Amino acid sequence: MLGIVAATFIWFNAITFIISLLKTRLPRNIIFWFNVVSGTILIGYGFYLMYEVYQLIV
Repeated sequence: MLGIVAATFIWFNAITFIISLLKTRLPRNIIFWFNVVSGTILIGYGFYLMYEVYQLIV
């Protein structure tokens, strides 16, 4: 479990670091769509997890 947590921490910090370096070089339009796609994926995954919990309860 610790390995999964560590890998996730490293992965998201690396993505954040790379995006922060590129944010001045990327057009605002690309950053906007990156945020929209990322948010949609996170919301979708959240709904999926809620559905899985519902399936466990029922």
